[in-house]
Amino acid sequence: MAWETIPNAHIGDVVAARARQRAHDDAELLVGMVHLARSTPLDELDGAEIGPPRRMRGRPRRSPPY
Repeated sequence: MAWETIPNAHIGDVVAARARQRAHDDAELLVGMVHLARSTPLDELDGAEIGPPRRMRGRPRRSPPY
């Protein structure tokens, strides 16, 4: 939505909503970075099964916060 089409009375609401969405996106990015940091490098797998890290297997997956 273009800023010019938003009524002045609602600009604060739109900014707050976009900030919340940005926070969710940033959180998902950080979760991905944590998984990447904890993963086994591909050159160390030597034909092993590619999947979630061993410590993550069997754990229920958390739902996104939204």
